[in-house]
Amino acid sequence: MKNTKKTSSKSSALHREKKGKGRLILWCVSFALAFIFWLYVAGANNVPVEETYDLIEIVYDETGLAQYGLTVQSVSIDTVNVTIMGSQRDIKAANASDISAKISLNAIKEPGEYSIPVDITTPDGTTVTHQTVKVVNVTVDRPSEKVFRIDTHSVEPTDYTLESGCYLGEHVLSESVISVKGPTRILDTIAKVKVRTASIGSATDGKTVTATVVLFDANGKEINNKNLIISDNASSLTVTLKVYMEKTVKLTASGRYGYLGDSNFKVTPSEITLVGSPDELSKIDAINMFTIDETKLTMTEDLLGQKTEIYQLANGVTTKDGKTAIEGVTVDVLVKDKVRRQEITVVAREIEVDSGSNASLGYGCEAANDITVTVYFTASSNIDSVTSSAIHAYVDASGLSDISKELPVIITVNEAFSGHIYIVDADSYTVNIRPPLIKDDAPSFDGGATPISD
Repeated sequence: MKNTKKTSSKSSALHREKKGKGRLILWCVSFALAFIFWLYVAGANNVPVEETYDLIEIVYDETGLAQYGLTVQSVSIDTVNVTIMGSQRDIKAANASDISAKISLNAIKEPGEYSIPVDITTPDGTTVTHQTVKVVNVTVDRPSEKVFRIDTHSVEPTDYTLESGCYLGEHVLSESVISVKGPTRILDTIAKVKVRTASIGSATDGKTVTATVVLFDANGKEINNKNLIISDNASSLTVTLKVYMEKTVKLTASGRYGYLGDSNFKVTPSEITLVGSPDELSKIDAINMFTIDETKLTMTEDLLGQKTEIYQLANGVTTKDGKTAIEGVTVDVLVKDKVRRQEITVVAREIEVDSGSNASLGYGCEAANDITVTVYFTASSNIDSVTSSAIHAYVDASGLSDISKELPVIITVNEAFSGHIYIVDADSYTVNIRPPLIKDDAPSFDGGATPISD
């Protein structure tokens, strides 16, 4: 019994010893595995990797240019793509804002073109392995100001409609010149300044619209440069557009007193096309280029033959080629006969009173002076001289009642002589018409006129 207890105690101690050794071995294996895993993770975080960041803006340090009166005129590029390398941990912690691209222009003292290296800054623990731009070409210049006259003949209207037969004509700008500030080299490339209108829409009667200034070089290429500053008056620029139409009118010539008619003149060209506003052209149906005084045909030969005439057009009307006068028109005067000129005296008592329907009332006129009438007639009319019988001198009293009134004397050619005798001039004369006479107290009248009826 005593030996059995000793054996059992020894077996229990052996078991505890084995169990303790197993735990130690398990702990050692676990620790080894954890250490190996730690080594793996630590190694993985330190494995070098790359990351590319696109369109990193290049910053230009130009603070030193001002002391030399310089400004940046142009740069060859504004952004750069950058590839950096670092541990996985550092790359994961980095972003685009941690990368900067800078160019220093502070060493530049004179205008010109320069190639400046791009300086890339990256986060700690990383390095640049590639960059798409290493050097940037920069042009610097001294700013200046120039004044340019706007080309008024090259206004470019946009989006407009017109009535049939009409078109946009003259346009008036609210400003004729502008100033532009910027680098001298760019200013020197500006060859022409035009304006481009805003949308016009319907322009039947003309319209005023806003306009934009556009700069062009000598090759007709539009200049857009952020370093150019156009004067403030360009921002309020307007264009007043006028609508014009064309109209062909006849060119004529005439005689002053009616002896010479269309058949006596040959006008070359016989018509002309005019340009103007619809309102102005509606007032013109024909243009009389030449008027001849027939009474002077007896005095000079210079009135006969061919004449070259110039006609000044009304304001706002031009010829098709833009002239304000009609030039180079010839007028051939075709006259078969010279004319004779004669003065006729119409005595006061030959002046008649035309009472019309009131003839029975017996109107009469006060005593009047004689009237001198100048007439002309042609040799082919077979008239050697003219007497007062060819002239009808009268006053029109047909609308009077029983009141006195001063009326003008009307001078006409009697029907028998019509077309042969022409009145050139007559005294401007009026007579006093007295009321109808009362039979019982009618005074004797020695120098009045003889009433006539219809």
